[in-house]
Amino acid sequence: MIGDRCRLRCALGACSASLLAVVIVMVECGLAGEGPGPAPASPSSAPPAAVKPPDNPEATDRGLREQSIYIPYEKLRKTFEKEGRGVFLPYEKFRELWQAAQDIQKRAAEAKPPVGALITEIDNEAVVAKDVVRVKAVMKIEVLAEGWSEVPLRLPDAAITEATLAGQPARIVAAGDAGYKLLLEKKGKKPEQMELVIQYAKAIVKAPGQNSVAIQAPQAPVNRWRVRIPEPGVKVNLQPVIAAPEAAPPPPEKKPDGAAAPKPEETVVTAFVGAAPTVRIEWTPKAEGATGLEALVSVQTESQVTIGEGVARTRVQ
Repeated sequence: MIGDRCRLRCALGACSASLLAVVIVMVECGLAGEGPGPAPASPSSAPPAAVKPPDNPEATDRGLREQSIYIPYEKLRKTFEKEGRGVFLPYEKFRELWQAAQDIQKRAAEAKPPVGALITEIDNEAVVAKDVVRVKAVMKIEVLAEGWSEVPLRLPDAAITEATLAGQPARIVAAGDAGYKLLLEKKGKKPEQMELVIQYAKAIVKAPGQNSVAIQAPQAPVNRWRVRIPEPGVKVNLQPVIAAPEAAPPPPEKKPDGAAAPKPEETVVTAFVGAAPTVRIEWTPKAEGATGLEALVSVQTESQVTIGEGVARTRVQ
C-alpha cells in the first residue's frame, strides 16, 4: 500500500511538472512573438515625426497577458459532475431534438374519442320455428378511432350461425360470460360507417299454455324488432315495451268471382325496445286438436227427460 501511494504521488508530481512546463513554454512563445524593441535613436538623427494614432486601438493592445490554468485532477469528477453529466452538441441538432419533442407532446395532447367504435342502429327480425327462434340482425357500426377496436355483441346464451362485415367474414371473438365481441380495424382518422349482419338462434322455453324466449341481444339507441310467428291471430307479448304497434294484417283481396282471399298464415309484431339489456318474447300457441285426423271412437247417446209435479227426471242411454 505504501509503495502504491508513493508511485501515485510521483505520477501526480510528474503530471504537475508537465503542465508547468507547458505553461512556461506558452509564456515564452508569447514573449518571442513580440520581437525586440526599436533601437534607440542617435543624437545626430532628425527629430521624430509626429506619431499618428492607429485606426484600430485594439491592434496595439497585444501586450503580455497572464493566464491561469487550473486542472483539478484530484477532484475532477466532483467538480465537473456536480450538476450532472452533460452532452455537447451543435445548435442545429439541439433544435431538431427540441422540435421532435414538441411534436410528440402535440400528438399526445390530441383529443381521442371515448370509445373506438359503437353500434348506432339495429334492425332485428325474429322468426319462430319449431324449437328455436332464429334472429337476423343488421347493425350499423360507426368506427371513430384509428387502428383496432372492439364492439361488444353480447349474446352469451345464443349460438351465432353466420356473421359478415361489409360482405366479408367478420372477426368474432369469445368474451367469456360477456358473450362475443367484434374485432375490426380502421385505417385513417376520418370516422367510417360499417354494416354487420349476424344470424343466431336461441332455444324456446315451452310451458303449458305459453312459449317464451329471452335474448341478451346487442344494444343500440335505435333497436327495432320484428317478430314472425307462423300462426294467425296469436297474442304476442314483447318486453320491454317502449313502442310495440302490432302489424295489422293486410285487407283481404277480392277475387274476380267475389270470393275473399285466404287469411294470412302468420302473426307479425313490430316493436322498438331501445338499449334494453334483455329482450323477452312470449306467445300462446293455439292447440291443434284432432283437426284432419280420423276418429278413433264413435259414440251415440239418447237422453229422455220427464217433468212431473215438482220433479224432473233425466234418463241417458
